[in-house]
Amino acid sequence: MPQIKPFLNCLFVVLCLMSCTACGDDQSGEAIPADGDSDQALDGDLDVESDDEIDQATLHLTCSDDTGLVMETPDTYSSFVTAGFTRYASVEAPNGHSIPIFAQDKVTDEMIIRARNLLLFYLENVPESLYGADKREVANKMTVNQAALIMPNGADGEGAEPSVMGQPLYEKEISVEGSNRYM
Repeated sequence: MPQIKPFLNCLFVVLCLMSCTACGDDQSGEAIPADGDSDQALDGDLDVESDDEIDQATLHLTCSDDTGLVMETPDTYSSFVTAGFTRYASVEAPNGHSIPIFAQDKVTDEMIIRARNLLLFYLENVPESLYGADKREVANKMTVNQAALIMPNGADGEGAEPSVMGQPLYEKEISVEGSNRYM
């Protein structure tokens, strides 16, 4: 457990940097409103404690395997649907529980899949590395902490910050390889 904390800190920094990529004007430093409750939890059942093996086959999907990854947000996440996050994908942690990804309507399926693939990349084991040889505990802890990636429309600071808890990655902050924005 002592070696997991530096990696969790590093992963948090990377996710924060991912969310700031291409935004250009994030000067607020403000936290996401949580409907008046800073301890707001996700609606879905995310009670977890198992340490099962990670399925390496799910880490390396082909383009044809991307079909069906993005779906309508499940009813168990009603507060996300109410906040306009009507599309959903997830990453399965080794303990069998999901790290959810929620997106609003202007975020493309390709952007959602790109964000999911980045999360999978950061959770993939790196053999013989100091903090990344076994990242199962990191992924499992993310589910225990009810971590979620939210992908709102627009850019940070436009005045329409999400009212649900999660790490935001705004529509205008992510580029998909081959898109006009990327080129």
